[in-house]
Amino acid sequence: MLMRNHSGSGLPAIGDALAGHLGLFGPLSPAERTGLLALTGSTVRLSANEEITQLGSHASSIVVVLDGVLQRFNDDARGNRQICGLYLRGDAPGLETLQMPIADQGLSALVPSIVGLIPQRKMLDLLAQFPSLQGLMWRETLVQASMLRIWLLRNSIKNAAGQLAHLFCELLIRAKAAGIAQGNSCPLPLSQRHLAEVTGMSVVHVNRTLMVLRADNLIEFANGVLTIHRWDELAEIGEFTPGYLHLGEQAAELAPARPTPVLQSRIEDSFEFIPSRAPTASEEPDAFRRKAADFKQMLKTWSFVSSGIMRGEADDLFEKLTRLANDLHELAGDAPERKATVETLTSLFHRVQLVPDRSKSQA
Repeated sequence: MLMRNHSGSGLPAIGDALAGHLGLFGPLSPAERTGLLALTGSTVRLSANEEITQLGSHASSIVVVLDGVLQRFNDDARGNRQICGLYLRGDAPGLETLQMPIADQGLSALVPSIVGLIPQRKMLDLLAQFPSLQGLMWRETLVQASMLRIWLLRNSIKNAAGQLAHLFCELLIRAKAAGIAQGNSCPLPLSQRHLAEVTGMSVVHVNRTLMVLRADNLIEFANGVLTIHRWDELAEIGEFTPGYLHLGEQAAELAPARPTPVLQSRIEDSFEFIPSRAPTASEEPDAFRRKAADFKQMLKTWSFVSSGIMRGEADDLFEKLTRLANDLHELAGDAPERKATVETLTSLFHRVQLVPDRSKSQA
């Protein structure tokens, strides 16, 4: 049950928050902005996990996040939860309920939060007065669909480090767009359980992956705050590009430009690895590129190995990666670009904790 109305100091007005959110997806005319700013509704404080919209219920209000974090989710028959969307301050989850009033997912506060509830009839009256606002709302719902597609891709094929890296990059960009980030830090009051429910990993796997990212000084994530120390490297690990957020020219201002990845590879349904053997001079330069691609591809299976799905493959995978690393060092020779590629790949090798320091493993 929703708790009593709450007026908090420092919180944006409901109409102001909604105008700021829609303004991310296109320009607002002065009259449209004035109309949005005049919107009023109830301001409600929610406790953690308190539901706003239940599955199958009839939505009667437009929700605007004034503080905290909301989650859109589905639960299975055993109570396992998949979080399908996270909503930060300023976001307006559920604009599609103006056209699809029956909720097909639950919406609740992930942590103690404050929301604004605008009666749908007020929004419909405003849309009748300014029909062009429907275009911005349609664009906003399309961006939400774009984000959901990328979340599906991320959770389906990225390894554990890649999943969390991509999620953290996205949330920092969105927090910057919403004006709630300071530098490369933003409020992110999520627990490891929440991260597990977003990514589909176990809590233990999330914990181990966070340890790796922290140990390499890529991030700091504590006391409800996320700080990204090395954006370029984290974005590379997560293969993050902000195009799917459709922030237009703002994207370049919100995220530091990152260099083109050294390697481009894709996940195949089956992995075919080149047997390790002493390279010949006639193989240059094709052998280096092929073996480097194989090396990176094999690293992407680590999430399956460490989660137990392919635990029986761990020894074989370790041996293949070690042999490929040795081959790459030989093939690289004194070429600076190749040496940099090998350094990047072996760094990733160590980062996923598949092997300790290379010199120690050789010893």
